[in-house]
Amino acid sequence: MNYILEVEKLQKTYPKSDFQLKNASFKLPYGSILGLIGENGSGKTTTLSMILNLRKKDAGAVKLFGQEMTDEDIALKEKIGVVFDMTCFPKTVTAKEISRIYRGIYTKWDEYYFFQTLKRFDISPTKKLKEYSKGMLMTLAIVSALSYHPQLLVLDEVTSGLDPVRREDMLELFLEFVGDEKNSIIFSSHITTDIEKIADYVSFIHQGETILNEEKDTLIYQYGIIRCGKEQFEQLDQKYVIKYLKRDYEYSVLVSNQDMYTENIHNIVVDNPTLEEIIFILSKGVAFS
Repeated sequence: MNYILEVEKLQKTYPKSDFQLKNASFKLPYGSILGLIGENGSGKTTTLSMILNLRKKDAGAVKLFGQEMTDEDIALKEKIGVVFDMTCFPKTVTAKEISRIYRGIYTKWDEYYFFQTLKRFDISPTKKLKEYSKGMLMTLAIVSALSYHPQLLVLDEVTSGLDPVRREDMLELFLEFVGDEKNSIIFSSHITTDIEKIADYVSFIHQGETILNEEKDTLIYQYGIIRCGKEQFEQLDQKYVIKYLKRDYEYSVLVSNQDMYTENIHNIVVDNPTLEEIIFILSKGVAFS
C-alpha cells in the first residue's frame, strides 16, 4: 500500500510543562481520510504542527509523499492544504482580494474553482471579512486551501464552529476531495460523529500517547460493547476484552471481536459501539489484571 503520510514515533516535550507527546504513529494511504481524535490537550494539534514543520520534533520521523519535508521545499508544501481552527485573514479585505494575493503565491491557484465554490456556499466575494460570521470565515479558509489543488489536506478542528447544515456541506466537500483516490485528508476533531461519517481510519491520542490505530469500519462493526451483570462478566473470555467500566451493578465491556461472544455465549447482547463510546471506555476504563 502506498502512503501519502507516514508518522513514526513522534515525540515532543515542552519546558515547564508536564505534557509529553510519546511515540505518535500512524499512516495515511492515498485516497483516504484519517480522523485524529482525542481530548483537548491530548496532543492532536502538536502532532499536526510537527507534521507541517511548524514545531520542531524531539524525535521520530515524518514522511510526506515518501520523503521528509524541509523548510525550503516549496514544491512539496504546495501539495499540502492547511486549515487550523483559527483563521488569520485580515478582516479589512474581501475574498476577491484574497484570490488576487493567492494567485501570486500558488502556481496552481484556480480562481474559477475558488469563486464557484464560494458561490455554492453562499459566500460573498465582495464583502469585507469583518462582515463574515465565524462559520463563513472557516468556510472561506477551507475553500482557499482547496483552490490551489493540494493532494493532502490537513485540518485541525475546522468543523467545530460550523452549524449542523454547513458542517454536513463541508463533510460532503471533503469526500469529493478524496474521490479520485489521489488526495487524502488528516482531520482532527472532537466531534466524533463527523469522524464516523467520513473517516476511513481512526487514530486516538490519549494524554500524548497513541493508543489506537484502526480502520473506522472495524471499530464500528467488529468491535463491540457488552453490557452485563457480574455473573456474565466473570464468565467472559478475556482474550478479546480491551477495557471495561463498572457502574453500580452493570459492566460495559469493550471487546475487539463481538462475534466471538455472540457465537459462544448464550443470551449475551453485544452492541455496535459509537466512536464516542469507544474513546470513553479507552480513556476511563480498566484492563483485566
